[in-house]
Amino acid sequence: MGHDDLRRAICKLNYRSAILKADSLLEETIQALKDALTRSFREATRAALTEALDQIREMDAGAFDNAARDALMQGIERHVGADALRSAMRPTVIDLSDVLYRAGQQEVAQGAGVDIAFGKPDRDALSILTEGNLYWVGRHWDAHTHQSFDRILSEYFDKGMTRDDLARRIAADFGTLSDKSAHYWDTLADHVATKTRELGRTKAYSRAGVEYVKVRAHMDAKTSDVCKAMHGRVIAVTRLEDQADAYLGAIKRGNMVAAKESWTMHGDGGGLADKPTSALPAGTGAPPYHHRCRTITVMYFAPTSDVDRWKEAVENREKLPRKDMADLVERLAQAKWRSPQQMKGHYKKHGDSWGSLEAYSAAAVNMIRRGKRDVYLSVRGGRLKAVFVEPYQGRKGPSNRMVVVDVAGQQIETMHKRSTLLNKIDDVSVQVQSGRGIMKWLKSMM
Repeated sequence: MGHDDLRRAICKLNYRSAILKADSLLEETIQALKDALTRSFREATRAALTEALDQIREMDAGAFDNAARDALMQGIERHVGADALRSAMRPTVIDLSDVLYRAGQQEVAQGAGVDIAFGKPDRDALSILTEGNLYWVGRHWDAHTHQSFDRILSEYFDKGMTRDDLARRIAADFGTLSDKSAHYWDTLADHVATKTRELGRTKAYSRAGVEYVKVRAHMDAKTSDVCKAMHGRVIAVTRLEDQADAYLGAIKRGNMVAAKESWTMHGDGGGLADKPTSALPAGTGAPPYHHRCRTITVMYFAPTSDVDRWKEAVENREKLPRKDMADLVERLAQAKWRSPQQMKGHYKKHGDSWGSLEAYSAAAVNMIRRGKRDVYLSVRGGRLKAVFVEPYQGRKGPSNRMVVVDVAGQQIETMHKRSTLLNKIDDVSVQVQSGRGIMKWLKSMM
């Protein structure tokens, strides 16, 4: 290993360590924010309930008119309305937003091996960001509480409730309001934390001289379709900066519609799975990509081999040029089974229709080397896989004979038949390449 390679390896290790520490801090801070928001809201609802019941007790029976209704709603709003919640939760949101923003910055600084001072541009950005975070705190009133109590007061008029009925109903609804709102505060805390941390990263990347970042999703059974579709992509820091500036600029203007448009929250895959990175829609750049998103960006390290470069193209959902495909197929023409034991294991599971073990092995090698088959590429477990596919008509319908090869190791992993090419364990799903006729083209070039 050369000196530059060693430095690169050490840099990666330091960066991974920084990310793990930041992930731990993020979880702690999210929990602290959830607890603080929930606690503040519980205290506010207790005060609102006390005032509402006092108002109802002081009413004259039968004197509850629209003016009294408005007064009651105003009393509730004084404690759990948008302005009240923003005021009560402002110190917590300011303090924890500062922690998260700085954590994102220092994570980048440590990985890049540079010092990044927290200056006026950061204070300005954090101030605007905090107002945006507090906007969503206040939205709870419009989205939840106001509608709930407005409905109760409407029923008082429509259904002829007594004053005692109204008091009992309001007390009952206030009693469950904190529990019903817990999901809102949990989701908000999670979203505020991930977005604030990512904005801290974005502001730090350019100052650290980082030109590109890589999207890294947390890949498991809970990973969303949109995060799977974004995982592994390489994105220019200038795109993230433009997105952050658009988002912060919209908040500063008080235009929350524009803010949401500048940072799209995808309810599903967003149609991104097969879309090349160069064609991503506006508003899609940095995570979070949806509520409760666990995806982050990390510093990008340029590929140092052809295999890494091909893998990067697949992660960006870009087709390999024909010359690269020719090099890849030529490389895999030398592929062999990892071991005789591994080959025998797959033969026992899949080899019946091929006859003997020798015929099964020969068929796998032949499918790789001949031209009349399709070639797909995917990423699985962080490694580039080539899937050689020969469609055929089976007894139960269309199916495929396929050989899966690890590209870096030049190792045949399996040969089997499947009706679908998609595999849930892929980090990046299979993408068809221009692989037909490559072997014939290679021979013509010799």
